Amino acid sequence: MFENMIFTVTSGPEIVWAYKTGFDYGWSVRIGGLAGLGFGSHEFGYLINSKKVYYTFSLDITLGFLAALSI
Repeated sequence: MFENMIFTVTSGPEIVWAYKTGFDYGWSVRIGGLAGLGFGSHEFGYLINSKKVYYTFSLDITLGFLAALSI
């Protein structure tokens, strides 16, 4: 069942709207997959104008996985 699961690392620029500074830009790294990280992706980033480091977690559960659990 888990043989097709992969671990991914993605990096790239960020453009966001910040309340105090307006548009802000920076850089982020997103780590995802099942390799010890659960069913979601973790994102770490830095915004230059706000001078803030942030972290977000996105839970990703697909319908195919839920169907496999019900069998």
